[in-house]
Amino acid sequence: EEHIEKCINKTKHVIFLTTKSHYTTNEHMYDSKVKAPVIEVHGSFATKLWLPSSDVDMVVQNLLPTNKDGGKGKKKKKNAFEMLQNATSMLQVIAAGLEKEEWVGNLMMITTSNMPVIKFYSILNKGGILYKFPFDVSIDPGTTPDVPGFTHAHTGVPAKNMITHFLSVMPEFRA
Repeated sequence: EEHIEKCINKTKHVIFLTTKSHYTTNEHMYDSKVKAPVIEVHGSFATKLWLPSSDVDMVVQNLLPTNKDGGKGKKKKKNAFEMLQNATSMLQVIAAGLEKEEWVGNLMMITTSNMPVIKFYSILNKGGILYKFPFDVSIDPGTTPDVPGFTHAHTGVPAKNMITHFLSVMPEFRA
């Protein structure tokens, strides 16, 4: 578990630096100052129900700022397709940052699913033994229920919270 936590922290660090660099370089394209992303682990590792063959699921939240409207004074509400397209573009930025790291292997980006994801192995060399931990990183497109037709909302963190709650009140489920 300690090794996986190190890999999680390295992944969070790269995501933070990569997105910060992107927004600093392209700040002229956005309405407001961009906040630091929130990066959460969810899934079986977060709920402590993971197996040695399980992957580590991460989601990047609060990442997508409002684009400038071209000076017309009105902000156009984004539709579901635009929100997903923005999330996919930012995932490509993050993938490019991760790809440069020597501890990242077999990076692959899947953009054709309902929730685009980066899949990779975090490689750790401990005493001459190589450990490979599979990771999945996705972006919460920042959806709200008032976006008609949107079915791509990220449900990983709410599911983690629900399972963690159930395990705290009914620990026998952990067995």
